[in-house]
Amino acid sequence: MNFYGKMLSRAEKLMQVGYDRLSLLDKSIDRISNMYGMLLQEYDALDRSGIDPKLGKTIKRKLERWFINTAFSATVTGLSDTIESTPQILEILEVYRLTGIKTYLP
Repeated sequence: MNFYGKMLSRAEKLMQVGYDRLSLLDKSIDRISNMYGMLLQEYDALDRSGIDPKLGKTIKRKLERWFINTAFSATVTGLSDTIESTPQILEILEVYRLTGIKTYLP
């Protein structure tokens, strides 16, 4: 297979993974949205705790990674999230939590 054939094959695999993630998110949006709400409650409790802001930011990042890894666990779903897609996933969940609109649908 030549270079362009390999690139096309890789692009097709990435598109399939993206589709699989959206499909999983769509099937589980309510459950994952509830988990996201719990994450936000943890953020709020952390903010009210009075700990050092720098430490709080570190803890929030770890909680966020835990949430994403739990919601998109490769051992459960066969999928895993990347750090690069985390902001988009969190934005989708925030909009859904506030409005009930699935922003990833055409």
